[in-house]
Amino acid sequence: MNFIHRIILFWIIAAAMPLLAGCQDGEVVRLKDRAAIPFDRMVAEASKSRVIIVGETHDPREPGPP
Repeated sequence: MNFIHRIILFWIIAAAMPLLAGCQDGEVVRLKDRAAIPFDRMVAEASKSRVIIVGETHDPREPGPP
């Protein structure tokens, strides 16, 4: 990954960080093994990737009153 790609990746992650931090309890779940990893490790692993897919999961809603 060249220098320009690293800078672009940094700004994408920096822009997404407030969104991710607001919904997390301080951990990120790596999907391939369901391991909870620190945010800085996620950034280090993501910087080695050519494609990054970011998503989120939600708990199922409880049924409301009828």
